[in-house]
Amino acid sequence: MRIMLIQPNYHSGGAEIAGNWPASWAPYVGGALKTAGFTDIEFIDAMSNFIEDDELAKILQDRQPDVVLATAITPMIYKSQSTLKLVKQICPNAKAIMGGVHPTYMYREVLSEAPWVDYIIRGEGEEVTVNLLKAIANGTDKIDRQTILGIAFLEEEKVVATPAHPPIKDLNTLT
Repeated sequence: MRIMLIQPNYHSGGAEIAGNWPASWAPYVGGALKTAGFTDIEFIDAMSNFIEDDELAKILQDRQPDVVLATAITPMIYKSQSTLKLVKQICPNAKAIMGGVHPTYMYREVLSEAPWVDYIIRGEGEEVTVNLLKAIANGTDKIDRQTILGIAFLEEEKVVATPAHPPIKDLNTLT
C-alpha cells in the first residue's frame, strides 16, 4: 500500500517570519506506520517547499498513492480540504484522511464542507492512524470503522464519530 503524507502548501505570512521547518506530525505518524510494518511511505512538504497544486497534481499522478494523509490547523483548514479534493480528483480510489487540531474538534464542519474526506483522525494520530490503515490495508475499513477509536467519517451522509482513543501511555514507544 502506497501511503503519502502531505503538509499542505499553506502560507499566512506570519509564520514565514520565523523561517521554514518540517512539520513534526509527519515523522511521528510515519514512524508509527513503519513500526507497524508499513514501508511504502512518502512525505511531501508542500508548505516548506512551496509546492503549488499543479506540481502536486503531477506528483500524485506519478505516485498514485492508495492513502493520503494531510494535516490542518485552523488557519490552514481550507487549504487542507482543497489538497485532499485534489487527491480525490487525481486518485479517486485513494483514501483521503485528515488529522490535526482543527479537524479533531471541528470534524462535523469539516466533513460537511469537504465530503470527499474519507476519514478524520481525532486526537493523537500515531496509534489511531495505524489502526485505521491496518483496516484499509485489509480492505475492512468500511466494516471495522465503527470499532476504530478516534476517527470520524460520513456514513449515508451522516457524520459518525467513534469514541476517543486513549492518550499514548508511554511516549518512549514512539519512533
